[in-house]
Amino acid sequence: MSDTENRSPSPGPQTAATRGKKNAQTPKPGGIKDLKLQLADAHNRIVELVERAETAEKATADIRAELAEALKALDAAKNKPRESIMRFPKPRKTDDKIGMGDITACLELVPDFEGEDSEARADTAYKAAQRFIRGLFVALQLDRTEKYIDVRYSEKITKMCSLVKKECPYMKFFADDWATRALIRQYMRNSRAAAAKRGSAESATGGRVRKRQRTSYKPLGEIDDEEEE
Repeated sequence: MSDTENRSPSPGPQTAATRGKKNAQTPKPGGIKDLKLQLADAHNRIVELVERAETAEKATADIRAELAEALKALDAAKNKPRESIMRFPKPRKTDDKIGMGDITACLELVPDFEGEDSEARADTAYKAAQRFIRGLFVALQLDRTEKYIDVRYSEKITKMCSLVKKECPYMKFFADDWATRALIRQYMRNSRAAAAKRGSAESATGGRVRKRQRTSYKPLGEIDDEEEE
């Protein structure tokens, strides 16, 4: 076999069309086409970044909304659970030893009464509950001179405790209505004592004791006039 037969055929001369196609596929670095391609690629990247930024912004807005809702729930949780859980236990003393100080000391801790003037607010709330209980005795036709121990489990006393909590919501913080029952017991005891005192006074004088009448009499003023004469 001759050397001519072993040689591979040499590529033919490149035509103008072949060279143009090759140049179109690989633009010349720094050329106009290359710059256009770079600009198009940069534009696509910018569009992609904008879309990603919008997605991130939307996600951030959603997170902010969820955070705002969580903060609202937290603010509500600071008082609501406290109101639902807060219960003042009954003092470890007999019923007849429970007084105004025991009740007002608890009222000062009620969320609505906390602050610099908590003591004054507690006293006002105590007196308001006291007045309302007195009115209920008339409305429910209860005998205030009865012994509390005889009626403490009656339906009327239970209803009275319920009405007091509706009129004076702060009384709901006392476990088993011990403060309301203490006020009821106190009022019945005082009424019974007043009735007994009034009865003994009437029997001693032979009639009803008359209240002192108002007068314009001024003893010190008349004594001074006599000395001047």
